[in-house]
Amino acid sequence: LARWSYLLHGDQVLSPAAMAQMRATVPIPGTSLTYGLGIYTYPVLGKTLWGHDGGGLGFNSQTLYYGERGTALAVIINQRGGTAWAGDILTELFREVLAYYQFPHDHPYALSSEVSIPFLAPGTETLTVTARLLNPENRNVQVDAVYATSDGSISDTLRLFDDGLHGDSLANDGIFGGTVGPVNPEFNYSVDIHTSDLDSAFSHVLEDAAHFTTVGPVVYAEHEVSLVATGISLILRLRNESSSGIAKDIKARIATSDTSIQNILNNDRPFGNIAPGQVRQGVGNYLLRSENPPSSLHLTLEIFSEGHSFWRDTLDIVVGLEAPVAELPRKFELSQNYPNPFNPVTTIEFFLPENAYTSLRIYNLLGEVVEELVGDDLPAGRHRYQWNADRQASGVYYYRLTARKFSAVKKLVLLR
Repeated sequence: LARWSYLLHGDQVLSPAAMAQMRATVPIPGTSLTYGLGIYTYPVLGKTLWGHDGGGLGFNSQTLYYGERGTALAVIINQRGGTAWAGDILTELFREVLAYYQFPHDHPYALSSEVSIPFLAPGTETLTVTARLLNPENRNVQVDAVYATSDGSISDTLRLFDDGLHGDSLANDGIFGGTVGPVNPEFNYSVDIHTSDLDSAFSHVLEDAAHFTTVGPVVYAEHEVSLVATGISLILRLRNESSSGIAKDIKARIATSDTSIQNILNNDRPFGNIAPGQVRQGVGNYLLRSENPPSSLHLTLEIFSEGHSFWRDTLDIVVGLEAPVAELPRKFELSQNYPNPFNPVTTIEFFLPENAYTSLRIYNLLGEVVEELVGDDLPAGRHRYQWNADRQASGVYYYRLTARKFSAVKKLVLLR
């Protein structure tokens, strides 16, 4: 019944209104219970299932049909003394069904993929993409890596080979490889592995199999450290060394092998988006719990963009009474850029005593905006941005900072 309703509704023979009118409950003779009739749709795990259910005090049943694969699931349970529902059980069963159909089993498909380096210096470096294939019947295959930006504005295809000559380890070992690059546009890229069975019409795509970036690198810039009752409080600032790419949705995770640190709270601090040349402070602080804090500490730093680990760095901190105590600025302030005059890169620094939506723009003598360095919500603290004016003519420019009710303008000179 569920299958036929799925087919009829899919061909628009049954409307949603007609589906609703089919729903009814009927009494079970000799009891105070009722049983459900009719068909309904049930969204689960991003798919739409077609189902029928019924039940009463102490029991429940449900059948769901997955039209894409022609698979049906049915559960009848006794609920006396329990809290489980057939729908909950079916959801978990369907999760297993989706996991099964994720892979084609008897056909060739990619199990996994890796990139040799997560950060690819734009215009200069190359990286190797490898894919591990399962091909139980030793069919003739064609394997391609399709790498693209998240918005799809840039996409390219790379043929992968299993001949021992393309960074793929040994010939005919099931590992396919190929070389990407150089890549000039500065973006985050995801890699899909496309496997085509040349002996049939079958094909398979392993989506989001690997990731790399040409943005950055994003690196450690500065820190502030102070002793607190439960250990060490740490504030970090990161710098995006990219020339044009925005480092999006940045988070940073710290780690140490020092056994005096029991654990690290508030890890994976968010930094938001970091513009090219910007130094940005994380939201909140890291707390390194320790009953006996060391006088110095070596930390490793793993930096993520859009949930993917792309960069690593290290830093050493000095802990103790002599360590500087982190303080917020007491007022809004815009500093003079340095160097000034400059050619072609200069740094602009400003201070925010509180979180604020902040705008920093560069103007020419005609009052036209030539570049917006920031237009975003920023946390309180010190912020630094670099302006690369290599596309601008020599002359006098102005930069303006606006944050809440504060506004300030200063002059800078590009001298080639």
